[in-house]
Amino acid sequence: MFWAGLGSGLGVGVLCLLVLFFINNRHEARHEAEGAYAKVLLAVVQSNFSHRAVNMAVRMAGRKGMVETLYVIEIGVDRPLEVTAEDEVAVALRELELASYVGRRFGKRLIPRLEKARMASKVILDTQAEQGFDLLIMDLGASGAMEAATQKIARYVKENADCTVAILSGKQGS
Repeated sequence: MFWAGLGSGLGVGVLCLLVLFFINNRHEARHEAEGAYAKVLLAVVQSNFSHRAVNMAVRMAGRKGMVETLYVIEIGVDRPLEVTAEDEVAVALRELELASYVGRRFGKRLIPRLEKARMASKVILDTQAEQGFDLLIMDLGASGAMEAATQKIARYVKENADCTVAILSGKQGS
């Protein structure tokens, strides 16, 4: 009698644990589906990636989504596109590395991308459309002479992107 009661008690306990495990997994899957974007593109134009923007991209991607960082170097019409632009590339690589480091601190591996172009807005929109990003975050960290140009680019991208666009200004600090 004792062993029969013990066996049925253990069986009920295991059954309860399985039910709780199943409910918890369903809740996490539903939460993941509701609040996360599968593919997030974080873009800057010759500027730095702020901690705030990287944090937002990581949070919006959730646990299963991916985040790609895009650094665009605009090459003026007075220079050929094939120009090495060593100084700009060095700055871009440093910024992509810093963004990757910040992303790892927030628990996500970021995929870096560097592009040189005449029109940054075209590169950003082409990348978004070709790669199928669900969310595009533009970080407007530029100030001074680049600020007006970057705001124009952001406005154009917001009007022409086929996904959700979030634009962050760099005015609150990084």
